[in-house]
Amino acid sequence: MVQPSTASRIDLGLILPATTPAAGRLESAAKFNPLFTHRARITAAADIDDELCGWLATACAEHARGGPVQVEAGFENVHIVRIFDAGHHPIAACRRYDREIDSFVDVDPESPGIED
Repeated sequence: MVQPSTASRIDLGLILPATTPAAGRLESAAKFNPLFTHRARITAAADIDDELCGWLATACAEHARGGPVQVEAGFENVHIVRIFDAGHHPIAACRRYDREIDSFVDVDPESPGIED
């Protein structure tokens, strides 16, 4: 996600692998937007460098391979947030993108057929 946050800064929300450390200019996105794992602040054209482009290219391991990622039919616009606790993976939130209102909306995790 690209968000103009101030008159002099753009924030870039990224979904990166959980093993990617939030260090240097790559920050945790927890307080920025919980739909993303990391945030990068862009204040100058020079900030759009090889490091930033690398983050964009490897936002997830499946996309990093360069080919299309297979998505189960009906799950194209679903975003699931899970809480990992003692080996269990309960669903904390389930949202679906609604193009008509250009926004994510909360949905019942049972409705798209998602199992814990």
